[in-house]
Amino acid sequence: DGSHVCTHTDISIRKMVEEQFRASERQLRNILEASPIAVGVTQVGETTLIFGNSRLAELFGIAPADLIGCDTTELMLKPEEYEITLKTVAKRGNLRDMEVERTRQDGSRFSVLLSVDIIRFEGKEATLWWAYDITEQKQIRAQLAVLAHRDTLTGLANRRLFQDHLSHSLARTRRKAKEGALLYLDLDGFKQVNDSHGHEHGDWVLTEIARRITECVRESDLVARVGGDEFILVLEESHEPEAVEAVAGKVLDSLARPFVLNGEELVIGASIGIAYFGSGRITPDQLIHQADLAMYRAKRDGRGRYVTFDPKLDDA
Repeated sequence: DGSHVCTHTDISIRKMVEEQFRASERQLRNILEASPIAVGVTQVGETTLIFGNSRLAELFGIAPADLIGCDTTELMLKPEEYEITLKTVAKRGNLRDMEVERTRQDGSRFSVLLSVDIIRFEGKEATLWWAYDITEQKQIRAQLAVLAHRDTLTGLANRRLFQDHLSHSLARTRRKAKEGALLYLDLDGFKQVNDSHGHEHGDWVLTEIARRITECVRESDLVARVGGDEFILVLEESHEPEAVEAVAGKVLDSLARPFVLNGEELVIGASIGIAYFGSGRITPDQLIHQADLAMYRAKRDGRGRYVTFDPKLDDA
């Protein structure tokens, strides 16, 4: 009769809808599994994974078979981060690009951008976790930041970092009523070595000079390469002239030792100008100018020596 036909039709339609729904769920699982981004699923309000793709297992350094049942507060988020995530999702309906740093079981550290969405999964509302690995990008950014502030040949601070450091040093010494010194160093005889032996050998000499200078100062002091054969040292909280002159003498003695290249001894010296800074008002440019004047006086006086700035040099 008609009611039997209607009931049979309803059942057929329901079965078709259920089959389509199961097919769509299988399709969703396949899509999530194939995702190049790490994906995990938990029930809403729960922290236990009910699904995780192979990329999630790879990212967090665990076996794929061990993913299901893992606690996301142990795997992906700290408890306090999880609470922030819940509040954000409850307010906005999702979370976008929260950066977190984690440690794998083997001790290696990595960084991810975490995003969260609410979806339907296996017939119920569920929380979808996306974890995008940004470790390599962060490493590249860090390397670029280093390159932006470091001399590419010697690894010393470049002019940009030096100027920033000097400005802060002047401010700190004024605030603390301390003193410091700036040493302007210009190499003697390097141009001849570079011209006669070529730039490749000249570059080796410069890297060796940078190493020798660095060995003469404290870790807290800054050594910068600000020109082809020009270097600047910033000695903070070095208020005793004897201590500053001892460093200058040590640098001169170190650079006076021959540089042995392919069995040949190359002799290169340096001239150093010293200028002091402290509680008085002086700009970075003024301080550099003072040290530069003293350095040129050292050259005129015979090279291979240091000279401390004297206001009379401005009149010379």
